[in-house]
Amino acid sequence: NLTPEAMIEGVAHLNRLWAKNGRTGAPVISMRATLFIEGVSQDELTYAPRPGRDLLRGDIDTLVSRLRAYQAAGVQHFLLELSMQSFESSARTMEMFMNKIKPKLNS
Repeated sequence: NLTPEAMIEGVAHLNRLWAKNGRTGAPVISMRATLFIEGVSQDELTYAPRPGRDLLRGDIDTLVSRLRAYQAAGVQHFLLELSMQSFESSARTMEMFMNKIKPKLNS
């Protein structure tokens, strides 16, 4: 899985290539990961995370901490995958993320 530490190295490498090739501005760093909030999300399907992707699984404080670590590594955009959950579970997960996690990432 791609850890925040590995992401730091990758972002630094990308920035060096960006500068070397004379690009203006800065790249936007995105990350895709499966999100599972303990006590909220329910798995309907189970399979191993795709190679190179993290599985963001834990309670709210754990997820905030991990997402902040990725932000500190340079990630500006997250795509949170909910495809292993039912529609109802996905809706609960999105609502909890917007109400309890996202505000803590913007502070």
